Amino acid sequence: MTERPLAVLGATGYTGQLVCRQARELGLPLRLVGRRPEALQALAEAGEEVRAADARDRDALVRAFSGCFAVISCAGPFLALGTEPVEAALEARVHYLDSSGEQPFARIVYERFDGAARERGVVLLTSFGFDFVPGDLAARLAAEDREPPESIVVAYDTSGLATSRGTRQTLGHVLAQEQVAYEGGTLVTSSFGATTRRVRFPEGEKSVIEWGGTEPLTVPRHTDVRTVRSYVQLPKLAARAGALGRLAAPFVRRL
Repeated sequence: MTERPLAVLGATGYTGQLVCRQARELGLPLRLVGRRPEALQALAEAGEEVRAADARDRDALVRAFSGCFAVISCAGPFLALGTEPVEAALEARVHYLDSSGEQPFARIVYERFDGAARERGVVLLTSFGFDFVPGDLAARLAAEDREPPESIVVAYDTSGLATSRGTRQTLGHVLAQEQVAYEGGTLVTSSFGATTRRVRFPEGEKSVIEWGGTEPLTVPRHTDVRTVRSYVQLPKLAARAGALGRLAAPFVRRL
């Protein structure tokens, strides 16, 4: 068991509190990081460290992360707030994970920070949560003994899934972001709701719409495939909003 703590940025938020709860169950020492010291102190349990740092203040983040074995960033929206925590983790030479569900941010992590991470021996694991680890792993398993498949379609069924207010606000930002798919061996411009299809789930066949999953970025890194697209099944109203893309984004953020 490491004696160095795990830093959780955005510890007082909904996702941050879930991460802290799980870390405690695993017996991991914690360092809670966020903007409001009073809220962090109220959340911290005996023996846990607290550091005040804004997600946009790289110097403060470096100080907050130094001495930790890893940091999990739960402070989004990540396209707006995520870059400085990655830079701070690299400077502090601390492994980095985040709960982002934003494809454009994941692309920044891969394309801008890959070289520095390799040079420093730091692991960067972006979008390391419900979205989109299951899809990436499922794609790899599905391709076993079948390589090279011509295409891989990853689809999520969100029936009965509850979301936090922060997640809905992030979805509003995602709707307005430029997205990509992997087509013919290269990244191509796409958008939320750009294509639709029918997919067979265990509960039956359902309609899904294309969304900005990270699988078009990650799956070609480990699987020889020509085309990768990511889809999601949404309630009809949400699907219609998704198809409107940028036009619907301001309304979704207010939900």
